[in-house]
Amino acid sequence: MTTLINIQPAHQKLFKQGFYLMLFKPERIPPHIGLIANNQFFDLNVKGKNVAAQLNDERLFSATNAFLALKLNLNENSEFLSPFFAKYQSVTDKVSCFAPVKDYFNTVLNEDFKTVQFVYHLIPLLYKNDLVEQVYAFNLNTNTKHSTFQLKEYTHQDIINQINKIKKTQRVAG
Repeated sequence: MTTLINIQPAHQKLFKQGFYLMLFKPERIPPHIGLIANNQFFDLNVKGKNVAAQLNDERLFSATNAFLALKLNLNENSEFLSPFFAKYQSVTDKVSCFAPVKDYFNTVLNEDFKTVQFVYHLIPLLYKNDLVEQVYAFNLNTNTKHSTFQLKEYTHQDIINQINKIKKTQRVAG
């Protein structure tokens, strides 16, 4: 398991400035992964993608949402990030929400990042390279005494299962 440390509570004005690696519903296997750069949201999901979408604080901080936000010591903008997400259409059994995030880190950071397959591989490298400025949480059961969170490991099959579950739920609801 990967441990995130020194977690602080997230607040609504947090994402106006800065660059964040987002883990949505991190208690679920697998979590959903996205990026926020200066109040613009990037993710790949079963419905498609968000590329430089204006962040919706009301939706982000809704009672049904939970997330971890890793503020990174990187200064990125939407123009640079957009191509990493634009080349994908949506998640599939071969392309997860982590694919564009992984592409970004493989491009801009050192050789260590080339071996990353899952977000739980990425986070220790971010800590090792002093790229995590602060971790924030919303609606999570963190260990408040130590301000930590244990991110569970998962497999590619777990990702496929979750994608199929979401697609099935959307077909039933739609």
